[in-house]
Amino acid sequence: MASTAPPDTNVNRSWKGVVVYASSQELLADKPSVIPAAAITREEGLILYEDMVLWRSFEDMCAQMYIRGKMFGFVHLYNGQEAVSTGFIKNLKPEDYV
Repeated sequence: MASTAPPDTNVNRSWKGVVVYASSQELLADKPSVIPAAAITREEGLILYEDMVLWRSFEDMCAQMYIRGKMFGFVHLYNGQEAVSTGFIKNLKPEDYV
């Protein structure tokens, strides 16, 4: 018989002796009900989009070259995650390092 109890809303995880505990109410308490739109201009948005398209094209070409045996070793592609790297890179400052 299936349980009709509501799902557990608490998070309790342990890793290497460190215990993390939070409830969904605590996690959502400081989040606004409406997330405001990003404060970028149309031109900035187009630059970000162009960078994402460029990276997707580059990775597609890497995949083709790897399949054809033109690239050796291991290839880890990031397709589908272009927005993550593009946004991260554009927010780096000269004093930052990775």
